[in-house]
Amino acid sequence: MEVALTQETSLGLGRYSQLVQQLSNQLRQEFTTRNYGPGLEQIIVNLVCVAPEFAAFFKKRNSTYRPGSSVLTVAGVRVEVRNSISLDVLLQPYLVKDQELAPMQRYVVERILEAIHTVEKREIGPFDWLTFEQDLRSFLLRVTN
Repeated sequence: MEVALTQETSLGLGRYSQLVQQLSNQLRQEFTTRNYGPGLEQIIVNLVCVAPEFAAFFKKRNSTYRPGSSVLTVAGVRVEVRNSISLDVLLQPYLVKDQELAPMQRYVVERILEAIHTVEKREIGPFDWLTFEQDLRSFLLRVTN
């Protein structure tokens, strides 16, 4: 199972970007050997945090399930995905810009968990969502404390 975070931002968010990168690396390491079923092998969470004047250009996209293998181009980079779902998480810039690490981290984690919980699961093949969500919640809460 692969869980990855990506980010789209219009702000100079050094600490936020470092947090996202660190959290993505931790997720990859934690979930790489886990298997919740063949219906879903990759979950890509795109964190979107843009200044209000650019918000009109960054609308939340519906979650997209891609069965089988396909190639996406993300920021000019070709990425192969297989049995994947990608979803956007819109973040409020004032809750991450110039914030202390702990509250920023809690906010980002809460928004990720909310987004995962609301994914339309009926179109995805065999996958143990309940166990995955419990494991994800447990892991994210552990790394934020």
